[in-house]
Amino acid sequence: MPFNRTQARTYTLSGAGIKRSIPFGKTVATWDSFNGYSTTDEGIVLHRHWDLDMRFANEQLDEPDAVSETIDRFLPRRD
Repeated sequence: MPFNRTQARTYTLSGAGIKRSIPFGKTVATWDSFNGYSTTDEGIVLHRHWDLDMRFANEQLDEPDAVSETIDRFLPRRD
């Protein structure tokens, strides 16, 4: 199926992991698929064991500090 990288996505954090919603479906990345996270001046990086890291730009997050605090409940900080 073709995929447009500019397509809008919504991410939701929960006790199970991170749900990604796109117009034609949903996926969940469970917390155990990550081995930690780090923050930069530009955003938040979730580090994965065997896949590409997930990166979120601060400018695209409603509340970057609240997102970091929530992620901190589930993953160790690596910076």
